[in-house]
Amino acid sequence: MLDENDVVDLVCSCLVKRGFQIKQKLDASQQGIDIIAESSDKKFEYLIEAKGETSSRPGSERFEKPFNANQVHSHVAKGFYKGAELYSEYHSDKSKVIILAFPDTSHFRKYTGRIKSSLDSLGIRVLWVNEIGVMNEETFKPIDGGE
Repeated sequence: MLDENDVVDLVCSCLVKRGFQIKQKLDASQQGIDIIAESSDKKFEYLIEAKGETSSRPGSERFEKPFNANQVHSHVAKGFYKGAELYSEYHSDKSKVIILAFPDTSHFRKYTGRIKSSLDSLGIRVLWVNEIGVMNEETFKPIDGGE
């Protein structure tokens, strides 16, 4: 079961393998953009909001227990809000790529699927992550297909 820190670590590992430079990597206790990564050609900057499927805080009620459907719904909503906020700030800068990184679970897929057209309209990409790593690395391709 992945907490937010696990998701961040797995995404960063994938990005580094693809030649990206990690400019910012926050843990679950910090506020801000969870991951900021720059493409190897320095043409694109990826702004990534990550969510986990369990609490990352030892001692919390949900630590090492899966979030229920309502909690996942809330996490997807918060992720979408952050993505929309980033879109509002950076929509005119085509070098910024906004990505939401979620655990690859049925609940996350269900709630993300319900807002797919809104995500697509804003150009917000979704990255699926499991214990093995990033499931859809094509998410990292720049909008123009280059890199």
